[in-house]
Amino acid sequence: MVKPGELTPQSPGFRTLSVLGSPDESKALNREALQRLQRAHAAGADAEALAELYDHLKLQIEQACPGWRAQRVKCSDGSHGFIGALGPVLVIRQNREIYLGHLGATAADGLLYYTELVSLADHTLAFPPPCLTAPGTRRLC
Repeated sequence: MVKPGELTPQSPGFRTLSVLGSPDESKALNREALQRLQRAHAAGADAEALAELYDHLKLQIEQACPGWRAQRVKCSDGSHGFIGALGPVLVIRQNREIYLGHLGATAADGLLYYTELVSLADHTLAFPPPCLTAPGTRRLC
């Protein structure tokens, strides 16, 4: 249920974050971006649209908060990943499930992990499928 005044995916300003202007505000802006992602999920957006939305929102955080970074990556199972500069990970799976976790060396310690990278047909590297049982991993929606 949408509360009066709450942004929905159809709202004109939905794809624009409340830029606060301080590098210390990156957590608040990312929290807002994740809330928008959840609302788009609830509205039925597909995995590609969810990934594009977060990609758009994270660019705004990067511009407002120098030093904050999240790199978009591919996974061999078609999942979309975003890896933060300090190791947090956001994964959007093809079935629209969204997970938060950490980058690890192996599946035993990371939602995304950098061993076993694979080469795709387009000659880009992709992470293995996300490990949903890695320590610290939680499902957002």
